Amino acid sequence: MRSASPWGSSPARKAPAVERSAIAWGVLAGVTWLTGCGLTDLPMKLDYAGYEPAALADGWEVSTPDAEGLDPLRIEELYREVFTEGRHPTVHSLLIIKNGKLVAEAYVRD
Repeated sequence: MRSASPWGSSPARKAPAVERSAIAWGVLAGVTWLTGCGLTDLPMKLDYAGYEPAALADGWEVSTPDAEGLDPLRIEELYREVFTEGRHPTVHSLLIIKNGKLVAEAYVRD
């Protein structure tokens, strides 16, 4: 006598050929899409053009690193690191706020 299955007594149902075919095509389409994402000859990041924030009427008061007690050379080094192609691929922007003021802002993609 067979032991009872914890999921019921009926034998496992096999997926019909049409259902298996649809699943296979879905997997193939997904793999094709994933392997095609991001494959381009263009650089993923813009050229670094500085971190000075624009004074916009957006509610942020703008200042400079010096005025807020930050070392501008260290900030420059940080931004150059972030903008280096092939490094930190998940970083899209970097903003530095000190004393409630925007002192540095740059975006690696428009």
